[in-house]
Order: sequence, then structure tokens, then C-alpha cells
Amino acid sequence: MIYKPTTESVQQAAQCIIQGGVVLLPTDTSYCLCCHAFNETSVARIRSIKRRAMDKPIGILVDKATAIDYAEISLFGRRLIDLLWPSTLNIIFPQKECIPKWISGNTEEVMMLSYPGVVTWYLIQTLSFPIAITSANRSEEPSIRREEDLAPLIPEVNMTIGNGRILYQDSGTIVRIRNDQLELVRSGHFPYHLVHYVAEKIKSDLGRIDMQKLEGLTIRDG
Repeated sequence: MIYKPTTESVQQAAQCIIQGGVVLLPTDTSYCLCCHAFNETSVARIRSIKRRAMDKPIGILVDKATAIDYAEISLFGRRLIDLLWPSTLNIIFPQKECIPKWISGNTEEVMMLSYPGVVTWYLIQTLSFPIAITSANRSEEPSIRREEDLAPLIPEVNMTIGNGRILYQDSGTIVRIRNDQLELVRSGHFPYHLVHYVAEKIKSDLGRIDMQKLEGLTIRDG
């Protein structure tokens, strides 16, 4: 059965995730598999459905206000998130210790997403934990963007929410931030030139702020 994205169905999806289920649902860029990120069994099911190797990382869906709970994010990174999320921009940060290996794979990083779509936004606001999320296509196959292509996956999940054709036909853009350096990992729907522009403006502003603090300390010390 495919549910339409109503208040009732999304509430049901939230309860399904809390209870350890796997939900197939629409995001802004593709249909995705979701579950409780800290439930090892549920994440293992997602990996099995997607046929994703255990050493490969799985992203997590979070609210920008709680992102710092799961990753090492500098002031630069926090400002970038504040300005650019929610959006189709996915950001990889160094992980905090709370992120389990079944999420990070063989990396020491965590990729975080904060999609603005109705279903994902409700789940972010409702659930008090990160949601493991990955595109619903089998590994090495194209992303699923049409509801009619979900049929082979429906028997493998606990609940499916459909919303016709996905809004955007490009995948999310992925960047990595480490030591305040920005790296493009995958081009996608969100324009990288905009990310780069905002990042440079933030660095410029932070530089001015640091200089003002230094000047203030010098004056007081004198």
C-alpha cells in the first residue's frame, strides 16, 4: 500500500521509525529509505534493501539546530548551515563519538542532510533522534523519482509514502568541510558556486570579527 503524504500518514511514519521500522518516502531529490539512525538492526535492513556495503557510510537527516550534537562543527560550519539549510545541500563533517560505525562505515565522518520537503521536514521536527537516510535505488542503479517505480521495494519496507513524481531531477549536492576548508564531493541540485560564494563571505566576516576582538584586547591591555 502507498500512502499519500497527509498529516496522519507522516505521523504514522514517525511512529514506524520509532518502533524500528523502515519507511520508503519522497524527498526533494529522490525517493529514500529511512529509519532510526541509532537502531543497528534497522540500518542493516536499509543496507540490505539497497545492497550497500557495510563499509560505506549512510547519511543522517537532522534539524540544523541539532546538527552540532552529531558532528564537529566550527563557527564557520555553523554559519554555513544557518544560511543554507534546509535545502538540497548535503554536508560531510568530522563525526562525534555518538555516531555508530553502522552509520559512518569505515570513515570518521558523518554526512548530514536537512531537506525542506513536507514529509522530511515533519519527521525532523517530530523525532528527537537522527534519521538514517539513503536513496531507495539499489547500489549502482539510478535514483527513483517516480512513484510507479517503487513497486519492487514496497514488500521490503514497513511503510511507503508516495507523492507522484519527485520535484527535482538532480541528486543533492554533497560538500565536505574539514578544518574550515570546503570540498565539492558531488555536484547536484544545489549550486556549488553559491555554496562557495557564501563560504567565502563567511570567512571574510569571521576574519573581520577576529581582528576586532584582537584590537579590543590590545587597547584594553595597553
